[in-house]
Amino acid sequence: REAELLTRAVADNGDEGLKEYQPGRDALVKGLLDVTDRISSFEWDLEEVKQHHLELNREMNAQVDVLKALA
Repeated sequence: REAELLTRAVADNGDEGLKEYQPGRDALVKGLLDVTDRISSFEWDLEEVKQHHLELNREMNAQVDVLKALA
């Protein structure tokens, strides 16, 4: 996904696309990385980790939606 998004950014907008790619990528993956970090910390009880996994599912679905939206 990252290679595809980067390629499209550069192909569509050259150097400007390259500049815009990183902030867009960071915003796209922030939620996924945050919840993964919380799960991997092992600083949760069973009820909390259930919620973390539900959030992980939502974040992963959002990533799939981005891929589906690509022409």
